[in-house]
Amino acid sequence: MSNNAFERKNNADFEANTLTIEKALQEIEQNKKLKPTISQLAKMTGIHRNTLSNRVFPSQRLHQIKQARESEKKSQ
Repeated sequence: MSNNAFERKNNADFEANTLTIEKALQEIEQNKKLKPTISQLAKMTGIHRNTLSNRVFPSQRLHQIKQARESEKKSQ
């Protein structure tokens, strides 16, 4: 297999994982019973916590969800 074939496979896997992560983040945002943590995200996606932590956007999004929930509690 050539390097180009590996690169295509890696890119396809990366894109598939990104979609899976985004879907799980939306679910966490909508369901307040789900904790906005990397561990919860890992359970939902089947992607290792270290892999999720190496990507910047999941951690940032989880932080935004936490802040939104905290501000919602304060306003009640």
